Amino acid sequence: MNNRFIEPVLTELSEPTNFFFEQTPELDAATGVIGHLRIDFGRNGKQFLHTWKQRGKAELNTPIFQEDLRQVMDMLRKDVLKDLKSMRQFCRENGGKIPGGQVQNYGYTITSDVYEYYLRCNPVNRGYQAYLTCFDLQEQRIDGNYQPLVGQVWFYGGEHLQYRTAEEYLECIREELPYRATNGFWFQTISREPAVRKAVDDIVLDLYGEGNPCWEEDYELNPSEEMQMGGM
Repeated sequence: MNNRFIEPVLTELSEPTNFFFEQTPELDAATGVIGHLRIDFGRNGKQFLHTWKQRGKAELNTPIFQEDLRQVMDMLRKDVLKDLKSMRQFCRENGGKIPGGQVQNYGYTITSDVYEYYLRCNPVNRGYQAYLTCFDLQEQRIDGNYQPLVGQVWFYGGEHLQYRTAEEYLECIREELPYRATNGFWFQTISREPAVRKAVDDIVLDLYGEGNPCWEEDYELNPSEEMQMGGM
């Protein structure tokens, strides 16, 4: 049984818009913020000047995160962050208008493994043209109605659901996995809880008439290990 990574996908905004702007230190801690990149295309709109601001705990800025961020930036530099002209075209074609800012801003989210990125575009020829705020989903803490993600799923057509309770996430996998050939179902387990990760593999293996040869303790992860997706 092989683990697979979900490739970062740029999607339109479906989360609270305040995540695109700098928050209080308390809210940063509650939502797992690592920091943000500020991006400036320069006077001619074709440069790529950027600075990093650390907002969360320094230990969150790990080599694993830095590599993940590099891959996300490589993707974004191909279109929306290629230059100012490309950003304007991307925002015009993809929408994503969000409130806030002195001019119309556009927001997008990128999710990859245990990290989530909020890209705010400001396609005007002054100031910073983009802010990319980086979140560690494993660091999110219960704050009112805000809870850490357990897992997320995708379907054909772009439908994307996120689950914050293990029961709902596991039930979704049980119901949808048998029909993945027709509904395009795919899932990503974010939780590091051994019981959850084992339960996911139990469901997948049972579908193929096999038992899980691993014990719950086999799913223990070292802090330095990168989270992967359970399942096929």
